[in-house]
Amino acid sequence: MSACRSCRAPVWRLRNDNTGNTAPIEQRADPTGNVLVDLDAGTYHVLGRPADRLAARAAGMTLHRNHFAGCPQARQWARPRAHR
Repeated sequence: MSACRSCRAPVWRLRNDNTGNTAPIEQRADPTGNVLVDLDAGTYHVLGRPADRLAARAAGMTLHRNHFAGCPQARQWARPRAHR
């Protein structure tokens, strides 16, 4: 188990199954979440389309969210965006 260094919320540090990037994913399930977790593989998958999230919930899957979406101190950890 891991915790957010700012607010101490319990998170998993998991790797995105598409990009390979690591992110803090909240351990607590979230009814508005869009992240599907595979703890055995140590990965997460973002369900971008609302229909995919609805189908996952209907199938009994538990969804979570990226901790940056709700951490009170998220801004202090954000990296500057590259200019396009």
